[in-house]
Amino acid sequence: MTRSDLKAAGVTRARIRKFFVNAEHGVFVHVDTLLPEMTATGYRRERRIPAVLLVRAHLLRRVERTATGFAAGLQYGMTHFVEEESLEFLVLNGADTTSAPPHVRLTRTRKLETYRRAALSLDPTCPDHRATDPATTLARMLMATAEADADRSRRWRIPDLITVRLHLTPTFIRSVQVSDHFHQAWGAVAVGSAGPLVAAGLSAETAAAVLGFTDVGG
Repeated sequence: MTRSDLKAAGVTRARIRKFFVNAEHGVFVHVDTLLPEMTATGYRRERRIPAVLLVRAHLLRRVERTATGFAAGLQYGMTHFVEEESLEFLVLNGADTTSAPPHVRLTRTRKLETYRRAALSLDPTCPDHRATDPATTLARMLMATAEADADRSRRWRIPDLITVRLHLTPTFIRSVQVSDHFHQAWGAVAVGSAGPLVAAGLSAETAAAVLGFTDVGG
């Protein structure tokens, strides 16, 4: 809720300070929605506001933007692997990307209108919020997962299976986990072809390898 929403509901400033947390640019969430400070694996969270609420908060202020990557995966229903990842939004090519909060990644594109035409409304709470199509969403998540991130390695632990098979690197295993979970959240009953992922910017080799190991019931 925005500050004006809270005032309209009769919430005083004192109660806002006591019971609400500023998610982004004057959008508030109740303290009861915050995640525990520590994860089940003993990792201290960087963010306690649920990622799905951070996506809503951002789009409440910037409805013209389109969620993609992990921000869109949340709207498809993903609940694993998403809480500490950067939340990506597509913006116009000349848009300012310097003032975004730390958890937001803004990606400029000349094709924003094309993405908007193919985008879906997936959040019944906010029907005007848009997420990229499934192929673009998965491709952007896999590209983000492939980026080196020491914090990710600490919080998202993967067994060392390179000695078993050389291609089973932590990055590849995480990519398959993301693909498995995304297909489940999306409701897919089978894995599609690699073509749409390649068209969305993922390398043909990575797309084929990840989809080849994806188990929609895994």
